[in-house]
Amino acid sequence: MKAKIALRAESLEEAEAIAGALNPDNSLVPQGMKISTRTKGSEVVTEIKFSGRIDTLMSTIDDLLKCAQAAERALKCVSKTQTRSDSVSYRA
Repeated sequence: MKAKIALRAESLEEAEAIAGALNPDNSLVPQGMKISTRTKGSEVVTEIKFSGRIDTLMSTIDDLLKCAQAAERALKCVSKTQTRSDSVSYRA
């Protein structure tokens, strides 16, 4: 079985950060499964090849999407924090 998931990020930098967050999880997979994640412009593309049960594949896809969503939310929080701290001035 094969699955290909393409997620569109808001920018190339965001896509690279999300792909980087997903890659460590790609090495701890069930036997018979291979996962690769890369960027293509502002898209994060993950390809999964698996020779096991379909419910295992579906669980893996679900986990992948949850991790991508968490990475995206974390990036947005960091971005908001940086924007706020950039606009604050301090006086001595």
